[in-house]
Amino acid sequence: MPIASRHGAMEHLNWGYVELGLFALVFGGLQLWWIGSTLRGRRLARPMTEQEFRRSLERIWSGAQQRH
Repeated sequence: MPIASRHGAMEHLNWGYVELGLFALVFGGLQLWWIGSTLRGRRLARPMTEQEFRRSLERIWSGAQQRH
């Protein structure tokens, strides 16, 4: 009988490690997502070159003309 109780304790101990591993994976994934979104935000916040500005204005005006 003591063997069965030890086996049950071992399963419980292993399940705790599985839960901890899953938590670590989710936490790590959220950190990577957060870092990526921060870097994307910085890229969008940089000033446009003159050529990029012209292209964006052309897109705006072509969209406005298509709607009217």
